[in-house]
Amino acid sequence: MKRGTRKKKLRGGSNLRLGILAMFKNEEMVLKEWIDHYLWQGADVIVLLNNNSSDNFRQITDQYKDKVFVLDAPEKHQQAKNYHFIGLPELKKHRVDIVAILDVDEYMFGSDGQNMKEHVVKIFGKPDRPSQIKCKWTLFGSNGHTKQPRSIRKSFTRRNRDQSNPTKTIFWLNDIIMAGVHESSVSGNTIECPAGLQLNHYKIMSKEYFEKFKMTRGDPQHYNAETLRNWNYFEKIDKNANNLLNTKLADLTGGSNIRLGILAQFKNEEMVLKEWIDHYLWQGADVIVLLNNNSSDNFRQITDQYKDKVFVLDAPKNHAQPDNYNLIGLPELKKHKVDVMAILDIDEYMFGTDGKNMKQHIVEIFG
Repeated sequence: MKRGTRKKKLRGGSNLRLGILAMFKNEEMVLKEWIDHYLWQGADVIVLLNNNSSDNFRQITDQYKDKVFVLDAPEKHQQAKNYHFIGLPELKKHRVDIVAILDVDEYMFGSDGQNMKEHVVKIFGKPDRPSQIKCKWTLFGSNGHTKQPRSIRKSFTRRNRDQSNPTKTIFWLNDIIMAGVHESSVSGNTIECPAGLQLNHYKIMSKEYFEKFKMTRGDPQHYNAETLRNWNYFEKIDKNANNLLNTKLADLTGGSNIRLGILAQFKNEEMVLKEWIDHYLWQGADVIVLLNNNSSDNFRQITDQYKDKVFVLDAPKNHAQPDNYNLIGLPELKKHKVDVMAILDIDEYMFGTDGKNMKQHIVEIFG
C-alpha cells in the first residue's frame, strides 16, 4: 500500500489536530509572544527543540505545560535532522495530524477573520487533500527600532514589496518522507498557500535583538553560514524591507503601537454623548479626552462607564475653545501617550467607509 492511500480513513474536520514545530536557541526575549500567537491561531500542540540555549526560556515554557513540550536537540547544524528524528516522533505521540515547521521569528496567521487552524483544517479535512501546503514569506524590516519593542506583531509593520521566494510548509504528518527546513519531502502533492493565510517573517527585528541574538548564535542548519549575520546583512535586508505598510497582524492583535486620541469640548450633551463615545471607540480610538465647558446635566452617568478610555477635564472658560484644547486637552492626551489626535465636536462622526475603521486609515498614513 502506498503511504498516501490511508488518508481517507483518518479522522477529519474539527477533530484534526494542528502541531507547530520549531528549533530555537536563546529566544527568551521573544518566545512568549510567539507561543501565545500560535495558541491564538489554534495550535493544539507546540513542540520546541532546544539547541543549546543558555537563557531562562523555561520560565516561559513552563507556563504552558499542557500545550508546549520542550526537547533537547543539541547537535549543531542539523536542523532538518532534529526536526525529523526528535520533533516529529514527539508530535506523533501527541496525536497530531497536521504540522507546520516554523522559526521563532515567523508568524503565520489567518488574515481574513479565520485563524490558521481553520484554514488548514478546511484543506486537509477533504478526502482529496494535498500532502503539503507551501507558503512564501512576507518579509518585514526593522521599522527603525533600535531597542526591541514590547510586541513584535504590533511594532514591526513595514515590509518588502514582494513576497520572498523562500517558503515554509504545512504538511499531513502521515505523508512525511523526510522533514526539511523550508520544504519537506512528502508522498503526495504540494499546493500553494491559500488566500487568507499569511506568513510574516521578522528576519532582523530591532538592532538590539539582531546584535544580541542573531549575530551571536550562528546558523542552525549550515556551518558555512555561521558568521553570515553581520551589520552588512542587517542593512541589506532593512533597506528593502521597510517599503510598504502592512498592519494586518497588528490590527488583529489589537492594533499597531500608534495610539489615536479624540479631543472634544462639550456642554450639556447628555442626550447624545453615549452614542458619540461608542462610535469613536468602535472606530479604534485608544483615548477620548472631553473638556467640560460648564455642563449642568448628568453627563457623568455616561462618562463614568468608560473610565479606562474616556477622561473628562473641566474647561470653564467661555469663548476660549482653542486655548482649552491647547492648554488643557493636549497635555492630557500626551499623558496617555497618544500619537495621533483628532479634534471633533459631539455632532461630528468620522468613520471609515470601506471596511476599515478610522484608526486603520490613520495608521496607514502616519505609520
